[in-house]
Amino acid sequence: MAGVAGGVGTSVLAAAVGGVDRGVYRAQTEVAVVVCRSTVSSVGGAAHALQHTPSPPVLAVVDDAPGAAWGSNTRNRLRSIEPHTAAIVPIPLVTVWRDMLRPIQRAAQLLALDPAELSKPERALVRALGQVIDAVLALPDHAALPEHDVRSAPADAAPVAPVGPVVVASPGARVRPA
Repeated sequence: MAGVAGGVGTSVLAAAVGGVDRGVYRAQTEVAVVVCRSTVSSVGGAAHALQHTPSPPVLAVVDDAPGAAWGSNTRNRLRSIEPHTAAIVPIPLVTVWRDMLRPIQRAAQLLALDPAELSKPERALVRALGQVIDAVLALPDHAALPEHDVRSAPADAAPVAPVGPVVVASPGARVRPA
């Protein structure tokens, strides 16, 4: 898992799924997931990274503002790069984590916690993490990916709904792998 820049959420997502944070994406590096923010600039960074990936990765798009809809330029850019991804998965922002000293530690516990112990935004994040994990496991070259790039969901985790074609939509809407 690699981000298009520092601060896009790669470390938190890697901790949440038990993956490896490979830092900022470097050309021709095989990764299962590329992470960006939901801004036109960050999605532009993802477009650049996707030009240099050996195979289409999952693109995790982390919300950059609580409850804000993605702008039309951001949505349009996502539509244009969708054919170069295995899936585009919106990742909701957990606002209270902005004021937490160690959000990475909380993220690392999410998939093991009882959903009743999670806040509503954390439950939404767990659902998105399930979509990321499912999309990575569906990659055709999943077995060739670097070890520990993304772990499987726990056996007792709620199943994630089957997925179909990608439709870029506003945050909160389900976006599905191609």
